[in-house]
Amino acid sequence: MQQLKVGLNEVDCEIVERLEKLREERKQQPVPTEEEMAKRLAVLKGEDPARMVSLVADTKKYVPPDTLTSQEKADNLLHQYFQEHELDSRQPDAVDEIAQRLAKLRGQDTSSGPPCTVEKKILNESAIVDTKGSLDSMSENDVNDLIVQTEKDMRHNIHQMKDLEKDTKHYLRATKIELSAQIPTEEAESSDEEIEKTIQKALDEVAIEKELEEDSEDNEMEEEIPWCIICNENATIRCIDCDNDLYCKSCYTQGHDEWQLQHHRNVPFTPKE
Repeated sequence: MQQLKVGLNEVDCEIVERLEKLREERKQQPVPTEEEMAKRLAVLKGEDPARMVSLVADTKKYVPPDTLTSQEKADNLLHQYFQEHELDSRQPDAVDEIAQRLAKLRGQDTSSGPPCTVEKKILNESAIVDTKGSLDSMSENDVNDLIVQTEKDMRHNIHQMKDLEKDTKHYLRATKIELSAQIPTEEAESSDEEIEKTIQKALDEVAIEKELEEDSEDNEMEEEIPWCIICNENATIRCIDCDNDLYCKSCYTQGHDEWQLQHHRNVPFTPKE
């Protein structure tokens, strides 16, 4: 301090003494807390100080350390995925929706929920036959609207199943990447094999479910009734682009011409004996 005053006049020496005094006073003052600094910053920005303090408090909350192993993390994520998939599978499928619509056309009560398994089986095989009386009382436009809407719904559900399969594979791959990023380098190499086995097991389960669904669809195709889906006459044409629906020649021509679906592919249909 005395060295700084060497060569200075009286006024400069007084300024040096004041600066030194201020520095000593600041050293003695306690360091402001994060909450106090947040309040000051909020005042400078013209924001609510209480809100800024609450944000700072949230960031200081204690987060317990993650003690789960990589295998447990993979199992938890896969368990969560399959629970979500189970919830999605409980949603009404296309058959349920069609059954409810047909029930409404017959004037039946649909508030009791989706049809039972027996009703769904009947619908899959001969729902249109059961509603012949309703179709007779409907106008031609209403019948065509029902056909087109049913076709759209079925295609939408097929796309949803394909998207679900893709999402499953993407989700499981992302799970592996996420777990690898969370595991330290020295543990990553030893745990990659376990994660790979777990993910492959899940993919195999999805593939088995898909095969079972395809087998079920094939059995339904084998048991289909060889009647036109509109008038119940003997079918002579199968429309590939209408999800392999069966038509008599008259209904196929009239329906596809009216709705400008002439581009649909079709093949002759011969009922099995």
